[in-house]
Amino acid sequence: MPAGTEMTRLKRDIEALEQAVNLDLKPGSKTAMTASQKRALKSEIQQAMQALDELATRLTG
Repeated sequence: MPAGTEMTRLKRDIEALEQAVNLDLKPGSKTAMTASQKRALKSEIQQAMQALDELATRLTG
């Protein structure tokens, strides 16, 4: 089932992103994100969530 495989990969990618964001948000981080970078990343995450919501809706109907 290709969709199941992609879902597993997506979950791993989300976990990796979560770890990277947590590192970048730590006080004193060498690679701390600027406000502009935070806004851009938040926007990308919201776009990804919208795409996932659309896929979920397609599976429902």
